[in-house]
Amino acid sequence: MRPRKPHSPEKSGRRALLPISTGSPSRECVFWGRLNPSEKQDELVRVVQHIFRKILLAFVAVCLIAGPARAQDKGTARFDRTALVIKDIYASMAFWRDIMKFEVVIEPVILPKAENKAIGWSDQADVRFARLQSPQGAGIALLEVKQDGYHDLEIADKPVAYGGVVLVFEAKDIDALYQRALKAGAVAKHLGASPSGKSKQMNLRAPSGHLLEIYEFNPEKPE
Repeated sequence: MRPRKPHSPEKSGRRALLPISTGSPSRECVFWGRLNPSEKQDELVRVVQHIFRKILLAFVAVCLIAGPARAQDKGTARFDRTALVIKDIYASMAFWRDIMKFEVVIEPVILPKAENKAIGWSDQADVRFARLQSPQGAGIALLEVKQDGYHDLEIADKPVAYGGVVLVFEAKDIDALYQRALKAGAVAKHLGASPSGKSKQMNLRAPSGHLLEIYEFNPEKPE
């Protein structure tokens, strides 16, 4: 015996179901033909308002995404993230993740030992790194430094300290930017290859005393 075909509203003389939720807990659809004129008008208004809100939200999302993607002029640098030099990375992770609701992008990892006089640690320092991202896209990086005698922020003659920040930028044409900074006497660490060799980087010092790290990835070599 063949199974019976599903009931067809068209063949029975009834109109097809309008895919509109009644808003009841069961979330059932209603027969458009069973609604009185007033109910039909209310449903149509609700549907139009719902569609309009969806279109408006999509338009806002496109503006937020496309806005930062404007072309850069050469010799400029795009703001990438704020790096906080801290004493306890896990306490900071808990604050940014649980209270501020930042998304964890990179869990705490131990960085390779390398001297960085511009930032103020030796090749014996233990440094942990983590990165989080806000819902709007702004980045926060955490740098936990473990080094005997590492200074606090109130010591003004040190490059950076606990409680300080390192502002990190990705450059476009970093050489042009370096030349301008060199003429202004703002270079804290001269332009050179990164430890990984994948980019060029330098450190600048702002008039306020804040340290900037600026890098540009090397062009990919053809295989």
